[in-house]
Amino acid sequence: MTVPASVLTDEITMDFADAVRTAADAGLGYVDVRGVWGGFLHAVPRSRWPEMQSILDDHGVKLGAIQSNFGKCPIEGPEYDEHRAFLPTLIEQAHYFGTTVIRTFPFWQPDRESQAAVRPNLEPTLPQIVRQFRPAAELAEREGVTLALEPERSTYGGSPSEVRRIIDALDSPAVRIAWDVDNGWPYEPIFPNAWEQVQGYVVNVHVKDRTFAPEHPEGLNRGLKTLLGTGALPWPRVIRSLHESGYRGLYSIETHLGKTGTYGYQKLKAATIWYMYALRELLEDAGLDAA
Repeated sequence: MTVPASVLTDEITMDFADAVRTAADAGLGYVDVRGVWGGFLHAVPRSRWPEMQSILDDHGVKLGAIQSNFGKCPIEGPEYDEHRAFLPTLIEQAHYFGTTVIRTFPFWQPDRESQAAVRPNLEPTLPQIVRQFRPAAELAEREGVTLALEPERSTYGGSPSEVRRIIDALDSPAVRIAWDVDNGWPYEPIFPNAWEQVQGYVVNVHVKDRTFAPEHPEGLNRGLKTLLGTGALPWPRVIRSLHESGYRGLYSIETHLGKTGTYGYQKLKAATIWYMYALRELLEDAGLDAA
């Protein structure tokens, strides 16, 4: 059985060949790309795209999704213009590598302290968010790809409710959700709150786990990341609910365990290998097979 499991290659190593080989050895049929060879995917020159495809082919692995940083920028200004400029490259790469899903974000959010599921400044800023994101949505519509907004507290889409509000306002079939189940959890319970917002809109799922310590002085969003299956997220229920609702996309490992210390990347690689086998167990137990 090949389950719908993928992994961000830079959660293993920046060496693409090593990352793909490691994923294949763990029984995965897909990888996602965010960073590779020391930079973001959109910065990889076209001359090296065939090299990447050859590595994938050699290991019988497909590219699942492009996990871009598009939209992790101010809502206007030179950096916003830079992101607009590299979006066509991301779309060209999606076509080249055979995927339709590109993870994106809805711009930096100045309010990162509020614990509310929907922060007070979202509605006043929503017209500008829509105006600045719409060119990307329209380009995606024309090109037949999907821009998947990830809940990320540093952006205006910090919770499933905020992401859904932005998607509803954009009203584009090319903008959907990359549901990082962990990211919005401290502000919005997964069931029923977050689930009611994302159901039917998910095109990619990010997999990580955490222990939950709301009493910690650093607040609800403290990054107490842990190995998959040892934390508090209800992954079996999440997977079951997604499958019953018709979701047939990938579950993409993004451990966020970091790479600090002398043996940072060695520790991260070991943890990510744990994740790959733990995710396979979860998906196999649920009877899921890759489409």
